Amino acid sequence: MENGGKSMKVLYNGVDITNYVEIKKCIHEEYHEFHSDMLTIDMRDLDEKWDKWNPKIDDTIKVIQGVTNTGTMYIKSLEPMCGSYRINAQSTKADVEELHNKEWGIISFLQILQEIANRHNLVLRTYEIADTRYKKLSQKNQNDLDFLSDLCKLEGYHYLIFDNQLVCYSKTYLEQRDAIQVEITKDNQYRLFRKKTFGGLKLISGTNEYIHQVGNGYLVDVSIALENLSKAEQERFAKNLFYHKTKESESGYFYTNQINESLCAGNTIQLNISAASSFSNKCVISQVRNDYFNNRSKVFFYVL
Repeated sequence: MENGGKSMKVLYNGVDITNYVEIKKCIHEEYHEFHSDMLTIDMRDLDEKWDKWNPKIDDTIKVIQGVTNTGTMYIKSLEPMCGSYRINAQSTKADVEELHNKEWGIISFLQILQEIANRHNLVLRTYEIADTRYKKLSQKNQNDLDFLSDLCKLEGYHYLIFDNQLVCYSKTYLEQRDAIQVEITKDNQYRLFRKKTFGGLKLISGTNEYIHQVGNGYLVDVSIALENLSKAEQERFAKNLFYHKTKESESGYFYTNQINESLCAGNTIQLNISAASSFSNKCVISQVRNDYFNNRSKVFFYVL
């Protein structure tokens, strides 16, 4: 199948169905933190063959174009329409939405990561992650990804899920990575944002408060469920939460005229913008919207 000048291959439950489908739209959304990747595919279905094939939730689908691919995606929902069929998929199975209630005694961050990875049949990969230990942790009526997101924000970490892998990494890892050089000229379509940030953060834990002050401006209040924190924990959590609250104060997006496998969520880039040199810094790719049908991308980033 030829789309956007490049060959597109579609695998359904591991079987190549490229020659049996006609794709009208294929959008893959990559996220560098706290979100499953998403895939939307629209196909012509004039003879209503998709319903006869009886696709099911959690069936797998994977799109490959050149050296770029979506990784294994799991069907989240199906939308038969007049003359077409839409498949919505994500990088996690449907059971990731299940709510859990659990308490741990002495437990480490890496043990929590491994437990969640095992529960969802994911291979765990970590980069610059400290094996912090907690006296007590509670997961109260939360799904695993929301619980893990809250914990990662406390520790200043990020995670993504791609191709059956749970990848967790730190800000330090992002700072140490070699950056991909990206030149943005007047011929590129782009947009930049700079917004006022907070002067600090007030951490509220039970009846206790801790202020992390970094400059002028008002404080943002953040309440957490953990109580009886040590002074070191208060300082660490407040600093990391402030980082997550303010990291996108300088951000933007740009378009590419073809999909570039190097420009994926979680990678770092050295952005060079001739018309806005103050944004010419090392940045993190926070999201990528790959349009496989038209072979182009919208790349979102923030200044590291």
